[in-house]
Amino acid sequence: MSETQAVAAAGRQEPAADRDTVNQLASLASDLDWIKLRFNHADQVQIARSVHLMHGVATRIDKEQQYGLYWREDDEDDVL
Repeated sequence: MSETQAVAAAGRQEPAADRDTVNQLASLASDLDWIKLRFNHADQVQIARSVHLMHGVATRIDKEQQYGLYWREDDEDDVL
């Protein structure tokens, strides 16, 4: 089993983080995104990857649990 599959399987076995915890994770990722500018380029790249992963976890749980923390555009097919 790959690491990604193991993480996905583990995520299905435990309850999702509560809304406040997901909100804190999203906020932390946003703060880290700004702070990364104080680092050299090589470190910024690594920090950006972390930010991307953190937002990925937060958006996935937000969507699954319908917390409404992340703004979502309406279906783009309906836009003229």
